[in-house]
Amino acid sequence: MSNANVTAREAIPNTALALTSELAALVREVEPLLNIVGQLTERLEPLARSLAPIVEAMARVQATWNAAESLLERGWVPNHTTPFDLVAECGDDHTRLQELLHGYYTDNWGTIRERLEARLTSYEVSAEAKATFREALDAHGAGLYRSVTRALFPEFESVFRALLFGGRAGQMPYGAFVKELSGEAANMDIGDFLIAGFQDIVLFKYLTEGHRDSRASGDAALRYVPGLAVGVDETNVDRARQSPIPTRHAVVHGLAAYSTKQSSLNAIFIADYVFSVVSRAYARRDFKVGEERSEMAINAS
Repeated sequence: MSNANVTAREAIPNTALALTSELAALVREVEPLLNIVGQLTERLEPLARSLAPIVEAMARVQATWNAAESLLERGWVPNHTTPFDLVAECGDDHTRLQELLHGYYTDNWGTIRERLEARLTSYEVSAEAKATFREALDAHGAGLYRSVTRALFPEFESVFRALLFGGRAGQMPYGAFVKELSGEAANMDIGDFLIAGFQDIVLFKYLTEGHRDSRASGDAALRYVPGLAVGVDETNVDRARQSPIPTRHAVVHGLAAYSTKQSSLNAIFIADYVFSVVSRAYARRDFKVGEERSEMAINAS
């Protein structure tokens, strides 16, 4: 064996020993930092456990928000009666979703009606408005679907005028109603638009701004005509007629029939939400000194 090979073999243990010594020295230097990390981990573990429910709640909020937007895209108004757990099982299967929701609202209509009527009693709308809502529930239960939207949507304006404008008569831009609802003219915050869950914020946005398709631009991006804020003309009448979600302007002016069970349910859910939000706007609004609330509101029952 050559002297060079022997020298190399003898150098290997020395090199390894030197590396080991350096590594040991490094570990000794890092050890205090590792101890600090260990202590921080122990101390942060309770914090992580306490934050877990918040993280889970935020995830549920995001899931509800996404589900509500998806329902609107597929022609269903999200509501406190919506079976979101069952909707989640459908994924992107539109046919399955249609079958599930139609079946759910048919099989459980009695219970769903009770839930809607129970909430109605707390709304600060007139006895006339409540009677109209109950008649719409009767009509839906009897399969008289086209009459539901035609009864409820004109009632929105009656409720708006009575609670937010003192029963004022005469022509009024519908934007004035939306401005009241948006909180610009009432002392309202985001909590006033949350009636039963974060799906309500998605619905409010839809009713006042419309639903936009991120894949399109310009007028084509507006997938549906908003239920409250936008009028119907030649540029969007076909879209309003095709959507199962009723549009106020199309209903009031006879531009669309909305004669299906799905449209009837959507009209009921919109009315339920509008009545609740307007009631809150009425309760929170700062009235001028000497200004009287309308007789229709006073007689609410």
